[in-house]
Amino acid sequence: MDDARRAWIYSGLALAPDVGLVARPIEGVKKKPLVRELGVLGDELARGLGVPLRQLVGRRTAFGCYGRPDSRLVDWVEKGWALELAKSIKRPTLLLGAFQWDEGVDVRAMSAMETLLGPDNEVAWLVPPAVPLAVVASVAELVFDPGRLFRSDELDLPLGPDGRHPTTAGYAGWAGAIWAWIS
Repeated sequence: MDDARRAWIYSGLALAPDVGLVARPIEGVKKKPLVRELGVLGDELARGLGVPLRQLVGRRTAFGCYGRPDSRLVDWVEKGWALELAKSIKRPTLLLGAFQWDEGVDVRAMSAMETLLGPDNEVAWLVPPAVPLAVVASVAELVFDPGRLFRSDELDLPLGPDGRHPTTAGYAGWAGAIWAWIS
């Protein structure tokens, strides 16, 4: 079999050539029970995670990707997208929020988003790759139970030329680490 088509199976995770992996386990994160419904929402980060996450979840977990390029967290609240999404979800779902934190983090918008998405859905937040530790620490102190904040900033992911968005291999490695975290 040619190397470009070869996939390795490691601990139940299919790995393709040139895909980044987590160098060490992320400490302080509580394991979540296997979810039956999973969604990723946000900006272009959510869209980039859509394909590799969909491949990892397979058929046993329903999956939805709700990415709006160039959107911000506050847009999801003010433009009604979060409420629209909440109305479309039929069963309790784990929703992963994936947004760039370039302009800082609007903690009020995060709280409003969780409220709008409803009590039946659990929301976890993905720290974007390449975010300064000071920003992550301030958000973690203000709002989060550490089990609902996935520390992507601690992963060694290959980034594109802009230094903010992962490459295709980076998105695949990120998706694998997220899947391992939630399953």
